[in-house]
Amino acid sequence: MQKKQMIQFSLLVAVIFVLAGAYFGIRSYNTKQTEKEKQAEEDAKVVLTSFQPEDVTAISYDYNGTTYEFTKSGETWQYTDDQEMVIDEDVFESFLQTAGSITVQTEVEPADDTEDYGLEEPIRTVTVSTEKGTSSIQFGMKNEMLSQYYVKTSESSKIYLADESVYTAFDKTAADFEETDTDTDDDETNSTTDADNKETNSTSDDADDETNSTTDDADDEANSASDAAGDDETNNTSDDAGGDEANSVSDTDNKETDAASDADGKQ
Repeated sequence: MQKKQMIQFSLLVAVIFVLAGAYFGIRSYNTKQTEKEKQAEEDAKVVLTSFQPEDVTAISYDYNGTTYEFTKSGETWQYTDDQEMVIDEDVFESFLQTAGSITVQTEVEPADDTEDYGLEEPIRTVTVSTEKGTSSIQFGMKNEMLSQYYVKTSESSKIYLADESVYTAFDKTAADFEETDTDTDDDETNSTTDADNKETNSTSDDADDETNSTTDDADDEANSASDAAGDDETNNTSDDAGGDEANSVSDTDNKETDAASDADGKQ
């Protein structure tokens, strides 16, 4: 019986090891397949723009019928239509970083005419200038079914489909890059807070003074009542003591007078 149980236990352990091996084998296979798919996606990507923010000297694009153009002067950026505007360098650098790393995955089979993709009259053109030269990206019509835009560069006749996020990356006005004076806002906020605190403290002090005054009045009234009660009791005690003493002296005098009268009568 024990031998049979040992055999069954050994078989059970063997099955567990086989299942564990199969599990880890399948898991490893799925991981490798996922990595291959990701690599295939990376290999299929087509780079439309590839530049570093520090290499850009000018950039322009259109948004809602307005063309926004920015140029670099020394180490700072300027908005061409309003050079007094202070550009937030960090925000603008992040924008250039996005503009300089645009990739697409789907190449469109060329049609007989670019007009079929809305590229004959692009809805948006982004122009970038670097020390190496100037290039542009043109956005055509939107493929509503795929939620993607047809795009092409000035350096190639190939047409691609780009994600909507590539198009909306340029949905920005000049005000989106304007530096905000956070220090002034903080100072104003702190000033308002201090004023509120002072008013609160003043109100609290007034309330405390009124409370103390009321308490003092109540104490004075209580003390006055206590003094009056004490004086009445003292006076009553004094009156009672004085009256009793006077009556006692009068009785003694009367007794002495009666005794003298009796002595005279006997004589």
